[in-house]
This record gives sequence, C-alpha cells and structure tokens, in this order.
Amino acid sequence: MKLMKEEDLFSIPDAVTLKEAREDEEFNFLFSKVKSKKPKFDLNKYICFHKELRFGVYKHENKFYLAKIKKYIHVGKYVKPHITKIGELTKHGENWDHLKAGLSGTTFLNKGSESEQLFLQSILEKQRALDEQRIAKEKRAEEKQRKLDEQIAEEKKAEVRQRELDEKIAEEKKAEVRQRELDEKIAEEKKARPRKGGEEEEGWLLISKGLKLLIAAIWGGLLVLLQPLLSLFLVIAGLVLYVFVLFMIVSFFA
Repeated sequence: MKLMKEEDLFSIPDAVTLKEAREDEEFNFLFSKVKSKKPKFDLNKYICFHKELRFGVYKHENKFYLAKIKKYIHVGKYVKPHITKIGELTKHGENWDHLKAGLSGTTFLNKGSESEQLFLQSILEKQRALDEQRIAKEKRAEEKQRKLDEQIAEEKKAEVRQRELDEKIAEEKKAEVRQRELDEKIAEEKKARPRKGGEEEEGWLLISKGLKLLIAAIWGGLLVLLQPLLSLFLVIAGLVLYVFVLFMIVSFFA
C-alpha cells in the first residue's frame, strides 16, 4: 500500500516544520510541561504543523497521526497542552472517510480560520487520493488473480478432458487388440479343421445320392407291380359306366 510521505505533508498549504514551530517560545514551553510518555505529547515526533499551531502531524512506528493541540489552563495559571488524536493517515481501508468524520467532530464548535480549513482539507484530499490509488491497485490485483484462477480452472478442466480422452483411446485400443486376437483364434480354428469338414460334406452327399436312387428304384418297382391292377381297374370302371348309361336310357323310355 502506498503511504503518505513527509514530502506530501510539507507540500500542504500553510504547513510549518517542527523547527519553525519551535521558534514559538510559548508553544515550545507548553510541551516542556508534559510528563506523559504518550507519542502525541512528544514534540520531537511531530513532522509538521499548521502555522497557527492548533493542528499537527506526528509520526509513531512509521505511521502518521493528525492531532489537535490546545492549551489547557488550570486555576493558578498552570498551563499544559490538551492534545486530541484525530486519526491515522496511513490506516488500511477507506481511511479518509473516518478521518473526515474525526475532523468534523473536532472542529464542530470552532471551524478555525480559512487557512486552517484549507490545511485540513488538503490532508483529507491527499489521504483520499492515496486510498483511491490503493483501492484501484487492489482491484487490479483481484481482477488479475480472478483471471489467473479462471485460467487455472480451465487448464484443470482441459487436463481432465484430455485424461478422459486418453483413457477412451486406450480402451478402444484394448478392444481392437481383443478383437484381433479373437479373429486370429477363429482363423486358427478354421485352419485346424478344414479336412474333417470336407470329409463330412462328401459323406452327406453320398448318402443323399443313395437315398435318391433308392426312392427311384422303389417307385419304379411299384409302377411295375401296379400296372396290371390299373388295367383291371380301368376295365371295371368302363363296364360300370356302360351299365349306368344303359340303365338311364331304359328308364327314360319306360
């Protein structure tokens, strides 16, 4: 994430450096009365201030914090600073919204001068620009990662499809080998029994011819035996027909 730099702070309108702020003896004396070890009370941690010395930016553990500084006078004119930490300038997330809310609460009763308002608004705009750059960078990174994940997913799907295709081809090759082995086995079996099959076929042909000759011989013998009987049958049939015709004629003229 891109962070705000000290050069960015020095470029803010009406900003003064720590060295320039120390030239104000009253301001320098104010911090000298503080015994707290909190970073916001350590004047040496401050990077810059608005020229009116009511707002300053200090650095702690490589992070910038915006603070509001005002005098707090006890009874008896004992003076010490009252410092309110408004927000972090390098926080993750859309920090400028939180910073803006903090400033609104801090300046609710006293908006300050136009110069002071410009100083605070410039800090907000710089923080907003950094946040937008970071968000845009994160979105680009997310989009790049999403495309990479999609590419990896597609490659995995392609690998699965290729593996399935390879398995299918392997199975087809195995089936071809089995079929070829079966065809070779059938061919070998046919080669092993050609003579036996030929002998059986010749035997059946001989039996068939023998049966045909036997049937022809039986039929010829029957014709020879039945020929006289057929002749006698024809004579008897002729006589019966003659008697029937004669009977019909006599009946007609009677």
